[in-house]
Amino acid sequence: MSLTTLIVLPVPGELRPLLDYAARIFVGSDVLLRQYANVAAKLGNQDVDGLGVEALGESLSGYVKVMPQVGDALRVAIDDSELVDTGLTYQLPDPGPNV
Repeated sequence: MSLTTLIVLPVPGELRPLLDYAARIFVGSDVLLRQYANVAAKLGNQDVDGLGVEALGESLSGYVKVMPQVGDALRVAIDDSELVDTGLTYQLPDPGPNV
């Protein structure tokens, strides 16, 4: 499996009490992931809950209870294998140019 992108989006404040999660994560891949029936992950030291393959099979998504810290590594396990470091880490989003 070749995972290429990690995106972490904070859950809006008004939805946090309803969802009990701080952020949703998306993990992009350059291969189809549909064939994987069982996927688990950790971002830093916390489990990624509700992790699953998105409908088109090109990405994974799930939720974390606490916003990750900069540098937290993403580790993924496929079909009951051991967690493997993906080389992806959480980074703060680029704020873009000042205008």
